[in-house]
Amino acid sequence: MVRYRNGDRSCWWRVNRTDRLYGVVEELRSVSPRARSATWLARRFEVSVRTIERDLGALRQGGIEVLPADARALDQAGLTAVAAGLHPWHGDLVVDVERQTVGGVWSDGGVGGLAVIVVTDGAVARSWSLPGTRPLAY
Repeated sequence: MVRYRNGDRSCWWRVNRTDRLYGVVEELRSVSPRARSATWLARRFEVSVRTIERDLGALRQGGIEVLPADARALDQAGLTAVAAGLHPWHGDLVVDVERQTVGGVWSDGGVGGLAVIVVTDGAVARSWSLPGTRPLAY
């Protein structure tokens, strides 16, 4: 992203890193679930491929899920199978195939709670669990 002065094609100002990171996130969101290559993003933002790779690393460290283009996405049955052994689930699981997430209600007999799991490349990448304070009654 380069701004030009009076239609002149000579670059007089480049976008700072914060704006570029925001632009990369918005670009990836706009084409999701399709992928964009680092080369394509580098041409789009007029920086090197290495700069884009560093930016993607910074986004991952900041907690934004940026998957490689060749990441293996699971279908509903695959996501359910990955989640099956993590908690004693009760009722139906909520499965979002596009975001590769599974959520549901669990109970170990004493207390219950809610859990959300993010799957990346066929394995659990992140898991959040919110335990309740009383036994779960169905």
